[in-house]
Parts: sequence; structure tokens; C-alpha cells
Amino acid sequence: MKFRRSFLLVTQVVGCAVTIYVVAADEIAAAARAATASPVQLDPLKPQVLTLAEMMLLTRQPASVIVDARPPGVFARGHIAGAINLPLEAALIEPDTLLRLPAGPNLIVYCDSSGCLASARMARMIKETTGRNASVYPGGWTEWNALGLPHE
Repeated sequence: MKFRRSFLLVTQVVGCAVTIYVVAADEIAAAARAATASPVQLDPLKPQVLTLAEMMLLTRQPASVIVDARPPGVFARGHIAGAINLPLEAALIEPDTLLRLPAGPNLIVYCDSSGCLASARMARMIKETTGRNASVYPGGWTEWNALGLPHE
């Protein structure tokens, strides 16, 4: 008996570089099923790197604060539903803007993709400036948008 798997090819173009991701359709379905499970509770003592399933679940929790660390023009072209835009460059110039982030138990930062380090740097800045832990979603906008997940 032969088994067939369906795959989704996702491409990302940055400058002259092209990155191609191959994602198995059954893995996307598994992540979606996991996202309907019980709420994710983040460990307040250490920053976390979120999986797709955790991110999908946390975006459904009204107490989650999702921060897009990309520039405003990029944010305006599309972002994860409910995200607020706080570009890394703005936070570097005026770190006190981090003190005005909305309260919430789940603070999540993302940028373009796993190759983008802005979200990790922003999460460190949030911890240093506010004392709050921020989780990072490394798949970023590229993964989220490619999978057709809720966006604005």
C-alpha cells in the first residue's frame, strides 16, 4: 500500500535571495488540531520560542498582546490579526515606548521569518526595559501568511 503526502511550497524573496520552504499538509492540519486544545500557559520565568500550534492558540486568547516588529510600511501591507506595530527601529530610538505596551499575560513578538532577528532582539529589549517576558514566534509573517491564517 502506498501512502501519499501533500506538501505546500512556500517561497520567500529577500533582495536577491530566494528561500523555499516545504511544509507537509498533514503537519499543518496537526498544528491546527493542536491549536484547538486547551489554552497555552506561558512560563513567566523564561522567554519561550513558540511553535505554530502555540501561536495559533494564543492568537485566539483575548489577553494575548501580539507585537509586529517590522517597519510600518510592511505592517500596513499585512499582519497577523490583532497585532500592534512597534518597529524595532522605533524601540531602539525610544526604548520607553516598550513601557506603553498593553498589559496581558501573553506578550508575543514576531517579524518576517526565522531569518529575521528583530523579534528576538525586541523580546530581549522588552525584558530589559519592562521586566516582562516576551515570547517569540520565529515563523513570523511569512509562515503565517503562507498558511492563510487570520490576518489583516
